[in-house]
Amino acid sequence: MIQESVYIRITTNRVSAIALEKRIAEIVPSEGVVQSLLVTEKQYASMRFLSGTPVDDIRNSDERTIFL
Repeated sequence: MIQESVYIRITTNRVSAIALEKRIAEIVPSEGVVQSLLVTEKQYASMRFLSGTPVDDIRNSDERTIFL
């Protein structure tokens, strides 16, 4: 096991992701381990479920245009 808790934050581009990462780095506790991993939408969308049931929702895809 590499983690106890996983948090996700979506940003609009890599520059804002790096800025967010720097802000988080300023407030993390001095004890313990906090890691960061930047992934693209396409990489995130290719995540596979090994257990549990995936939610078939347009928000969980890498499609950019949503028609309502």
